[in-house]
Amino acid sequence: MRDFTWGIAATGVIARTVGAAIVAEPGMRVGAVGSRNPQRAQALAAALGAESAYGSYERLCADPAVDAIYVATPHTEHLQVAEAAIAAGKAVLCEKPLAATVDDAEKMVRLAREAGVFLMEAMWMRFNPLIRLIAADARFGDIRSVQASFGFAMPYDPAHRLWAPELGGGSLLDLGVYPFGLAQLLLGMPTGLRITGSLAPSGVDAEAGGVLLYPGGRRAFVETPCWGITRTRPAL
Repeated sequence: MRDFTWGIAATGVIARTVGAAIVAEPGMRVGAVGSRNPQRAQALAAALGAESAYGSYERLCADPAVDAIYVATPHTEHLQVAEAAIAAGKAVLCEKPLAATVDDAEKMVRLAREAGVFLMEAMWMRFNPLIRLIAADARFGDIRSVQASFGFAMPYDPAHRLWAPELGGGSLLDLGVYPFGLAQLLLGMPTGLRITGSLAPSGVDAEAGGVLLYPGGRRAFVETPCWGITRTRPAL
């Protein structure tokens, strides 16, 4: 039986990290890398032992030797790459967040269901053994409250994707998926939500926090701390 073959869409830090993990796993290999920059695609393909490098995501998805596409592009491009992969009948593992907007996410899910193609958000927390144990094991009792915080220092640079609105920047999309995701895994979908935060000069959220409300008085307190800048506007 041949190895399961992956195509890697994009060539950034996450693409390199996940690509290295794939080739270290028995029965898996990276067969192709795609990027709008052919030289970067060729460099990562060489590093991962991939036979093919493409200067477009569409050509990557069309490669008949590839079984699945790992999408590691900026958030705002997830839908475009996933559409091409699904249309080509490829399974899709999409880096978090699944999409930059609810409409994009719903379209990706609809297209995958219509095509009968596997689609999953690459959220490692869902497979963390400890989190799964806490969520399922009755010995932990009825969880009434969750408090989660995740952040890091990131100097303001409007050219960096984390601060760029056109690339889906902001703390909620990049960091908030972790504390909000943990609350969802342990308490389910909230029935109410209160969010506050502050904005960076580029207009994306520099920090955010909130309270998620659940039936029976259960609550989750979540935050994505400021990326090393002071507040520039009043709380949202």
